[in-house]
Amino acid sequence: MNVGARLLRQRLTAVSNAMRAAAHGVGGTVPRAPLMVYLEVTRGCNLRCRHCDIWMTAGKQGANGRPEMPADRIVEIFAGLVRHGLLAIDLFGGEPLLRPELPDMVRGLRDAGLHVTVTTNGTLLSDRVCRALAEAGLSQLLVSFDAPTAAGHDRLRGKMGTFDAAASGLSRFGELAGGRTRAGVNTLVCRDNIDVLPDMVGLCLKLRARQLRLLPYHQCYPFDSYRRDDALMPLPEDLPRLERALRELREKAGESGISTNCGPYLDGIAGWFGGSRQKVRCMAGVAVCDVNAFGDLYPCFTLSKPVGNVLERPFLELWTSPEMSLHRDMVESCNRCWQSCYIEPGLRLSASALLADRKAVLRDLREYFLPHR
Repeated sequence: MNVGARLLRQRLTAVSNAMRAAAHGVGGTVPRAPLMVYLEVTRGCNLRCRHCDIWMTAGKQGANGRPEMPADRIVEIFAGLVRHGLLAIDLFGGEPLLRPELPDMVRGLRDAGLHVTVTTNGTLLSDRVCRALAEAGLSQLLVSFDAPTAAGHDRLRGKMGTFDAAASGLSRFGELAGGRTRAGVNTLVCRDNIDVLPDMVGLCLKLRARQLRLLPYHQCYPFDSYRRDDALMPLPEDLPRLERALRELREKAGESGISTNCGPYLDGIAGWFGGSRQKVRCMAGVAVCDVNAFGDLYPCFTLSKPVGNVLERPFLELWTSPEMSLHRDMVESCNRCWQSCYIEPGLRLSASALLADRKAVLRDLREYFLPHR
């Protein structure tokens, strides 16, 4: 099969999977494979973030002696899902740049036809690393910035100099990649940075990042079981300010050509912090799923028990297993999070969204799942 025919077949399968995911709430249909996988490639991290304790728990959670998944097995397993409709994979950590084989993973997954994102704190983006990732064909690089200034960002990330290192790294990558890779910024939304959220658009412009992705602070994330910073959670009296900040951010992003989360998702952030139940179908275990550094498959990381291990059982066997079906049933009644990776696909694949603004949905689907070249 030539490259063009293979690509067409992949896209048709992905469209079929998207339709099955969209219809899941009505007919219980399940895609042949997820559209996107979030893959933790390492538990190691070089920072001490206030909102995450992976640096405290890595040793405890890895105490069973299991090694992290080998790079070649990662490529073998997830490249093999492309013909079943997998479109995209996000490699994160911990800090994924601590894995020296990361460019090899990117190259193998890209060669298979996947849209590959690396999500990083950006502090390890040396010339050598940037060049290796660009040459490997990385589709998208997302770097975490939680404030537009060094003082605010470093306070949340737990190490002085983090902002300057990440900013230099992202700028360096942009120069070396020469526009071949899409660059973006991830920003934690928390009580500390409500008033400066609109200024993150200016930071994106300064760093030549084309995307700004907001991620609300959560206390159900798996890496906060040893450390929960209640001071980061917005209080009821903060929510009007947060709503204003998010409206201003959306306006600035629209005027500047910076893409960000879809409107319904941004509109729901303050409500979720306020405790209101969000009316959206979660796509965890339907359109997206998570795999940790040791190969454990989860419909989402907010559920503590994995379905199984992809190193021990075939991925598709786990995907269609009774255990996964049980987890999908649990997700149906879950209201534990407003995580972009699980909630936004549900917003994008909903019938109401399609009827309200078809063009916006198609644009968002391309933004979320498809290559940007």
